[in-house]
Amino acid sequence: MSSSPLLNPSLPNSSSSSVNVSTSVLDKYRKKDTNKGTLNDILIWIFVQNFYKITASNKFQAVIQFLRKELQYKTEDPLFLYVNSAFSPAPDEIVANLHKALPTKKFKPKLGKPCKSCIVLGSGGHTMEMLQLLKGLDYATKYRPRLYIVSSNDTLSVKKVQDLETAKGGAEGEDYRIVRIPRARHVGESWLTTPFSVAKALIASTKVVLWETPDLIICNGPGICVPVCVISYIHRILGIKRIYLIYVESFARVKSLSLSGRLLIRFVDTFLVQWPYLERQYSQAEYKGVLV
Repeated sequence: MSSSPLLNPSLPNSSSSSVNVSTSVLDKYRKKDTNKGTLNDILIWIFVQNFYKITASNKFQAVIQFLRKELQYKTEDPLFLYVNSAFSPAPDEIVANLHKALPTKKFKPKLGKPCKSCIVLGSGGHTMEMLQLLKGLDYATKYRPRLYIVSSNDTLSVKKVQDLETAKGGAEGEDYRIVRIPRARHVGESWLTTPFSVAKALIASTKVVLWETPDLIICNGPGICVPVCVISYIHRILGIKRIYLIYVESFARVKSLSLSGRLLIRFVDTFLVQWPYLERQYSQAEYKGVLV
């Protein structure tokens, strides 16, 4: 059975400063030899090669100026923060932020109390494992407020969350909220229609993460967690905030990772597995014993 220390890494404070521009970092990626770099290095190199072409174009600058003009009297709108402050730095600073955004073992964020937490729930077994995992967390002082993200048609998970919160003494609207977003992929859905489902989930995830800006996101494998984690990188790249990402692979994955796990293993800050074989197979994985 799990205990809260397994999910108690040092977490980021609610406010984080923008990353300072590093000329050496930028020069490194402008001249990158992709034959000698890691996958993350190569991804950054590709981004740098194309970023300046995009941001220097007249059309891009015209769009940014238009958005600034339209939002200049709406300073409470979260979108204003992105347009007016995120694009104010030079392109070099955004590229430096991208370099700092990717996971690294040297990253040791400081714990903020209380820690605004986002929990992504799947359905069925995913929900049961996640709720079992959450029972050991300190809801009273540490992990609050809590935001639960569930699939739009998952009424069972909503009921399970409400039961858990009632047992913990949580009040809906004050201590926790439940938000529904479309599934990234329905069970048995054709791969031809999956891109459209993913697009809907990305749009919904953007609204949630943009408005809520949690300190921590915890997920355990449902397809719905992929767009949520992807969108959280917007904050990192633009230097607004580093949302700490924890991924817990399902207990059912003994010798191979789930599709969500394979997609996210290089991008989350902590990737926990529940079988020692997986830790030996994947260098980014950490085995802390059985958590559920």
